[in-house]
Amino acid sequence: MLAIGYLLLLLPQTVTGYFVRWPAAADFTLPFDLYAVRLAADIAAAPPDTTYILPMDIRAGREARHYTLDYLLAHHQQNYHYISVDEYNAESVLQQAGQRYSKLRVVRWTDDKHQEADAKEIVTYLLETNGFLVDQESFPIYNIETYRPSPFYPFQSLPAIDRPVEANFDGLLQLETVWLPSVAFPGDRMPVALTLIPLAPMDADYKISLRLMNPDGERIAQTDRVLLHTFHQGTSLWPPEPVNEYYLLPVPAEASLGKYTVSAVIYHPDSLAPLITAGQAELPLGQVWID
Repeated sequence: MLAIGYLLLLLPQTVTGYFVRWPAAADFTLPFDLYAVRLAADIAAAPPDTTYILPMDIRAGREARHYTLDYLLAHHQQNYHYISVDEYNAESVLQQAGQRYSKLRVVRWTDDKHQEADAKEIVTYLLETNGFLVDQESFPIYNIETYRPSPFYPFQSLPAIDRPVEANFDGLLQLETVWLPSVAFPGDRMPVALTLIPLAPMDADYKISLRLMNPDGERIAQTDRVLLHTFHQGTSLWPPEPVNEYYLLPVPAEASLGKYTVSAVIYHPDSLAPLITAGQAELPLGQVWID
């Protein structure tokens, strides 16, 4: 009896410590499966005009699906689509979804094996050039971005990057071709696409800076990113083959009507020293009319 009484005295402290004090003090993320239940419920309840897009890191392989989601959604498989993110897969899946649904909800993992699935921003590029971001929501291990495909034109493919440039950057990289739109609009993110070819082994993962210059030659916007192969290698690990890159360059809302120049600088990630092409560090890629 004494032992039982002692245990009863300890019970409140044990319960408080295990269920209240320890969770409050610990900094941990609950297992993915717990949040998969919530996500699965949302996907199952999606209206007929809505589908969910789940980008997958191509390095994880096509088999690296979320089996908890698949199990919970066995009877709702038409409500969501995986994309193993490379150019062909992203284009194919999003074209089909964009033609069939009026709302695309993209799951962006923040604590998961697929959190870098769209590091090259191919999915983002396709969605923003074919529709409008209308909502963003945050959850413990994923965020959701909601896009509406444009009702005014069919879902477009990635652009043909076919305007020759052939700029040699210090014998290491060649900017082979570029694609720019003819017109962009204030407040938008202007699409830009490039094809680069490695010319020699590199000991660094070089970065690129795309700049938007106004008619007076002043830089008014830029975007910087590490150059990445489809399989996410930096330039120090690039195989000897062409690599396509896709960017969204912000156009300031206050930009006035006129002809603007897009330029590029390729530079070392640590020293920030630029690679030189034809005696210059900053290469003009072409001009775009801001309407």
